[in-house]
Amino acid sequence: MNVQLIVVHGWFVLFGAGGVVLAMLLEASAWNAMIVLATYALADAGSYIFHYIVDHYGDAAKDGIVREFQNHHRQPGCIARRPLVEVIYPAARIIALPVLVVLLLALSGWLSGPWALFLFTLGSCWVFTQVFHRWAHLRRPGRVVASLQRSGLILARSPHERHHESPFMTNFAVINGWSNPLFDTIGMPGLVDIVLEKGLGIEKRSTLVADVAAMQLENRQSV
Repeated sequence: MNVQLIVVHGWFVLFGAGGVVLAMLLEASAWNAMIVLATYALADAGSYIFHYIVDHYGDAAKDGIVREFQNHHRQPGCIARRPLVEVIYPAARIIALPVLVVLLLALSGWLSGPWALFLFTLGSCWVFTQVFHRWAHLRRPGRVVASLQRSGLILARSPHERHHESPFMTNFAVINGWSNPLFDTIGMPGLVDIVLEKGLGIEKRSTLVADVAAMQLENRQSV
């Protein structure tokens, strides 16, 4: 029994069912469209902050998420070679149950339609974050994906490549990249450092820059 396949297929069934449920509960309106758009932008902003934290904080030897993100900088192309099931599974196994609860509460009348739309969209963005990230590392993503990237609806390859340039302190958003210009301009990484280091006393322990620089030097010497 392949647990990953079951979870991912179950997520897509739930995702489709969620669309049907929300279509039943909500009218097609500009307000609901704005909820989806605002939630999509909010999710991208959240991905920026989360990505910065796991890149520069935590212990890669103890935390699987931290290890995965920091290793990604050492071998950026690996995510493009991973099957979609492996990319979707980690988030789907966490998000599927909360999304199911949201839909059941909405159907029972315990949760209003707009709130259900917000939470469903947010959860879906979380699940598909690494899919968009993976596509940004593909050299030939296909016509449909390439069109979505050019339109700015999902993360494009060229802006994301700047994130993988030393000192790795810009372009952390991995959903659509809308928050990158604003957060890079206001110095969001520095603001996060103030909150985590000075406010919460969390040590910034990542050696990401030094590790990647050493690997790049080793690769150049081996050529």
